Amino acid sequence: MRKIILLLMLLGAYVTQVHAIPFDITGPTASNVDESTPLALDFSVAQTGFIQTIGVRVELDKYWDNIFVSLSHLGTEVVLMNFGTDQFEGDSVLDAVFQDGGATLDDSCPDPFCTGTFAPLESLSAFNGMELAGTWTFTLSDNTIWDGDNSDLLASSIFGDVRSIPEPISLALMGFGLMGLVAARRKRK
Repeated sequence: MRKIILLLMLLGAYVTQVHAIPFDITGPTASNVDESTPLALDFSVAQTGFIQTIGVRVELDKYWDNIFVSLSHLGTEVVLMNFGTDQFEGDSVLDAVFQDGGATLDDSCPDPFCTGTFAPLESLSAFNGMELAGTWTFTLSDNTIWDGDNSDLLASSIFGDVRSIPEPISLALMGFGLMGLVAARRKRK
C-alpha cells in the first residue's frame, strides 16, 4: 500500500512540474498566391505536444488586400483574413502576426507597409488541445476578378506553446497525487 501511495504522490509531483514548451515552426513560401483557384500549401511538423497557445505569422507582398488566407490542421480550419477590396497599389506589403485578442486588420492599414499583431477572422483557440505534430495547410486565393496580380507569400510560420501531457490527463494525475497525500496522512493518524 505504501508503494502505491508513494507512486501516486510522485505522479502528482511530476504533473505539477510539466511546463509549456515553446515552438516556432517555419511554414511555406510561394509565388503567385492570388489566383481564383485556392492554393493549398502543406507543411509537416515533427514536434509533438498538445497546443496550449498558437499564433501565426504571414508576410504577403503586392495586392494583399484582395486575398483569402486560412490555416488548417487535423480537420479544423481557421480563417485568418478575407479581403476583397483591391485598394492598394502593387507595392504594398503585409507583415502580420495573427493572435487572438489582436487589433482588427482592415484595408485602412498604412500603405505601403502594414505591420502589426492582428486578430484572425476566426479564433485560433480552435487548435488548442490538438496534437501539434502532423500536416498543416495554408490556403490562399484571390477574391477579386483581377486575380493573377503576382502576389507572393514571402514568409509564414506558426508559434506558441505546447504541453507534453494533455490537460485532462495531467489534472487526473494531479488528483491521484492528492489522493495519495490524503491516504498517507490518514494512515499516519
